[in-house]
Amino acid sequence: MYLLIFLLLIAYSVLISHKIKYLDSIIIVFMCCLVFHGVTVPDFSMYETAYKYIQSGHQYSDLGVGWYWLCRLFGEFGFSYAFLKAVVFAFSGFLIKHTVDRFVKTSELRSIVWGLYLLYPALLDGVQIRFFLSESIVIFALPFLVSKRRVDRFKYLLLTTLAISFHSSAIFYLLFLFAPLMRHVKKIFLYIFIFISFVLFFGRKYVISLGMFLLNENRIDRYLTGSDGAGFFGVLAYTTTTVLFYVLMRKFYATVAQSTFTVEERNFFNLSVCISMISFLVLPMISFDPNFGRLQRILWILLYLQSAVLIENKNDRINVFGEKLRLSYCISFLALVANLAFICCFNFNIISDFFFV
Repeated sequence: MYLLIFLLLIAYSVLISHKIKYLDSIIIVFMCCLVFHGVTVPDFSMYETAYKYIQSGHQYSDLGVGWYWLCRLFGEFGFSYAFLKAVVFAFSGFLIKHTVDRFVKTSELRSIVWGLYLLYPALLDGVQIRFFLSESIVIFALPFLVSKRRVDRFKYLLLTTLAISFHSSAIFYLLFLFAPLMRHVKKIFLYIFIFISFVLFFGRKYVISLGMFLLNENRIDRYLTGSDGAGFFGVLAYTTTTVLFYVLMRKFYATVAQSTFTVEERNFFNLSVCISMISFLVLPMISFDPNFGRLQRILWILLYLQSAVLIENKNDRINVFGEKLRLSYCISFLALVANLAFICCFNFNIISDFFFV
């Protein structure tokens, strides 16, 4: 039943013109139900054990200070870990919805964003719930970087610090603070990031040294010294998507810069190009552990959001090898390929445990 609803929501949101005003909220609620009942997915038993350990009054901050206190709070009321997970997904989903609603004005196009999100990476976020909470806080905070006011940059810093308290990998998103400074010299920074990525890829000791400065011993062993890495296919897949993000977002910004978009929209598209360049720095970390690829997920949300803004402003076609194709179909195809590559190939249990157990 869940699988049928899942597929129908994707098809209805992305492929069919509709007038359901709150379809995006319906999708978030559906994912909450799926997450609540998905008690056999990867990581669930480990996090449930940690939750019960904290619930019994023990100190355990290895999963983040913010996550510890969240578990303490829900434990005080006697809630199950499955309930906590569902509530966190709901809260995170509506944080992302706040940013989507700011830039996409029509409910139909907001639904396209969420339909694409269902396709990828909703299921991964439903598994890696701590990271999803951190990711959603950063997405909620991104509009502050569109502003030129210093106080808004400080708000982004505070919110990202909060995100780090739930998942330490969110420290990477502090680099986004430099994105507004790159707007007028993007090409120089692109070369710098590619060069740094190349050096770190072949200089693993530098990555480990940096990790020792930022992470605790357990996290270093888990992600840097005790993992086999993503392998050739994994590195190739993430490199391909990183390059695609940059090419598409630069193409989108070129379209926005030449059209009658608002200043905020143009600044947002420009910011996204800069963020896509910063994401090149994720690539050397993929060779240590494929879990670092989760840092790239925020770019999928930005890609869907930008596509909806373009379609809303009558730019619903994209030139692919000389052919004008519907933008929503092209992005849907990319999301489907990502699902096959990053879920089916890496860990099909994520799909089977949500839908076939």
